[in-house]
Amino acid sequence: MAARVLVVEDERVLLGLLERFLSQSGFQISGFVSGAEALAAFDEEPEAYRAAVIDLTLPDYMGTELLARLRAKNPGLAAVLCSGFPEPPPEASQPRTCFLQKPFLPQQLRDALLGLLA
Repeated sequence: MAARVLVVEDERVLLGLLERFLSQSGFQISGFVSGAEALAAFDEEPEAYRAAVIDLTLPDYMGTELLARLRAKNPGLAAVLCSGFPEPPPEASQPRTCFLQKPFLPQQLRDALLGLLA
């Protein structure tokens, strides 16, 4: 069964590209442009998700704050934190967490997710 991944990216074009590529790579994707939308969907069935891809700078949440709220309901959730800034946040050193600096290749994201879910 495909791993279900929550993708939170406020740039709609980039979100669409990530959704398409990750779906083609065998993941089941739920994509959202805001932290509030993502959290509402996640709250309905938090244990259904195995991983999250989160932009660190969202209009309504800091990505690290959103990750903390998600992990409060699903502590085993793997996470890829993404940002255009080169410096990873301290949360990127947590278990089952990694950081990708934008721009990144779609294959880098796929490989990061596969590594975290292995």
